[in-house]
Amino acid sequence: MARQHARRTCHFCGVQAPQPEMTRQIIFVETGQSKASLSGATIIGAAAGSRSARSSVIRTVFNTGGRTYYRQREVWCCDEPACVAAASEASLRSRKTRGVPIWVGVVVVAVIGLLILLMIAAAHPAP
Repeated sequence: MARQHARRTCHFCGVQAPQPEMTRQIIFVETGQSKASLSGATIIGAAAGSRSARSSVIRTVFNTGGRTYYRQREVWCCDEPACVAAASEASLRSRKTRGVPIWVGVVVVAVIGLLILLMIAAAHPAP
């Protein structure tokens, strides 16, 4: 009797094939988001003078960013070019490859610092 391989389903196109004909891919899937929120009790507490409620209101108003939660998911992919492209695109959209490189932040801070120094130098001419 011939040995049978487990059948896997392609995550991207739904084709079923024996496991040796499929490749395993790791993709990141968005699972949720968190944002700061206010309740009526927090607003009343801030109006009454509560320091923690006031800081909560300030944090909610001025911090518009939230956090997106991801998890790793192991999927199977067939050898079709469209599925391979979709798998590579899914890995490019992962949180680990998203974002700005550190050197860009360093350059921005350096340029802003130079602009501030130039503005100070222009405001106070040398005697």
